[in-house]
Amino acid sequence: MKFSKNLYTLRKELDISQEQLAELIDISRQSVSKWELGESYPTVENIFKLCSVFKCKMNELINENLSDFELLNEDVKNIEKAYERFLGYADTYDEGRPKLPSKAIELLKIYLDKDINTIIDIGCGTGLSTEVCTLFANNIIGINPSIDILNKARTKENEKMKFVQGYGDRTKLETECADIVICSQAFHWMSPEPTIKEVYRILKKGGIFAVIDADYPPVINKELEKLNSYLHKQTASLENYENMWGSNKTEHLNNMRKSGLFEYSREICFSHIEKYDQERFKKFLLSQSSMQHAIKYNYDKIMEELNILDDRLYKIFKGQILDAIYSYKMRIGIK
Repeated sequence: MKFSKNLYTLRKELDISQEQLAELIDISRQSVSKWELGESYPTVENIFKLCSVFKCKMNELINENLSDFELLNEDVKNIEKAYERFLGYADTYDEGRPKLPSKAIELLKIYLDKDINTIIDIGCGTGLSTEVCTLFANNIIGINPSIDILNKARTKENEKMKFVQGYGDRTKLETECADIVICSQAFHWMSPEPTIKEVYRILKKGGIFAVIDADYPPVINKELEKLNSYLHKQTASLENYENMWGSNKTEHLNNMRKSGLFEYSREICFSHIEKYDQERFKKFLLSQSSMQHAIKYNYDKIMEELNILDDRLYKIFKGQILDAIYSYKMRIGIK
C-alpha cells in the first residue's frame, strides 16, 4: 500500500505545501504530515476531499488497482485484503458498528470451571468487541493486522486492555496463555484451518474459542432495512469479489468440528438492542465492507446514492432515536 508516497507525490505535483493542503481540506498540518509518514490514514470523507483537490480517483490515490491485484498469488491477496480492508474508515466503523454485548461473555462463563484471567480478541477491529471483556478479566489483548484500525483501538487502551498487530494464524502469543479467545464479526475474513490451529495453541486446557456474528441489518424499521438491502445489492459485484477469499459464516461451527481439536462445540443464539439516530445509522451503512469497497473505487451507482443518502435517512428518522435489535450467532469450541 503506497498511499503515503502517492499523497506526497501528488502534493508536490500540485506544488502546494502541507499547510496549504491542510487548509484546503480543513484539517491540521500535523495530520497531513502523519499521512505522508505512513503513521495514520485519513477518513473516507477526507479521502474524498483529497481526490477532489488532486482531481484523481480513490484507487489512484491509494494505489490499489483491481487488475494489478489479480496478478498476486492467493496468499498475498488474503494478507493484503485483510490488512487494508478497513483503510481510511476506522472512525466510521467504530461509531456505526454495534458493540459486543456483555451477554456473550456471560454465556461463555457457563462453560468455564475457573476464573477468567486472559481473553484474546482476534480481529478486534477498533476494540468494539474488546472493551466489554474488561468487565470479566484483567488481561485482555486485541489483535488486528491493520495499523489504521489499531491506531483507533489504541486510544482505548488501559491497565487491563492492550492492542497488538497480528493475524489470526500468527498471533505471536505464548502457548496456552488464554482462557477465552473470541473472534467477533471477523472470522469469515480469515483462513479457517490455520486460524483454528493457532487458537488451539494459545488456549489453555478447558479454554473456549468463540466465533461471534451479528445478523445484518438489525431489526429496526422496514424502510431502513430495505435501504440497507438496496445498497448491498448495488455493491453485490464488489462484495462477491471480496468474498472470493473469505470463508462462509454458516461453516464456522463445521470448521471447528472438522478440526478435531475441540472436545465440545455448539451454536448459541441471543439478541441485543442498540440505539441509532440518523447519523449513526448512516455510519453503520457506510461501515460495511462492500460499501467501502464501492466508495474506494468510485463506483458510480454508489456515489449517486451517497449524494441523496442524508435526505433519505432524514425522511425516515424524523429526528428520532430508534431501537435496533441485533440477532447474534455464537459458535463455540471447548479445548
